[in-house]
Amino acid sequence: MNKNNLLLALQEYNDRLVQLERAFLLPSGYPHHPHFRHVIYGPSSDGSYQGVLFPHLTAAIEDAKRDNHSPGWNQVRESLSYVVHALRSAANVLNSTVLTKHDTH
Repeated sequence: MNKNNLLLALQEYNDRLVQLERAFLLPSGYPHHPHFRHVIYGPSSDGSYQGVLFPHLTAAIEDAKRDNHSPGWNQVRESLSYVVHALRSAANVLNSTVLTKHDTH
């Protein structure tokens, strides 16, 4: 692979990684927490410094269990839809044909 093809391939891989990470970001964040935009990881809702996976979905489930009312479970469904959308978007990035085979000589 010549230097130009290598640089092009590296740029394409970098672009793909950026697109993949962006697939997990919500443009406006979550309701009541607009600065928390990542769907997969974020700070815990208890104020500790420990990170959690699927923070908004986890918090919505905890709230719905505690209050056991329909609006709480609606929030769970909404949070779950964000996760599903993000995962599908990420899969589309990985399955896209942005990357091409480069000359290996």
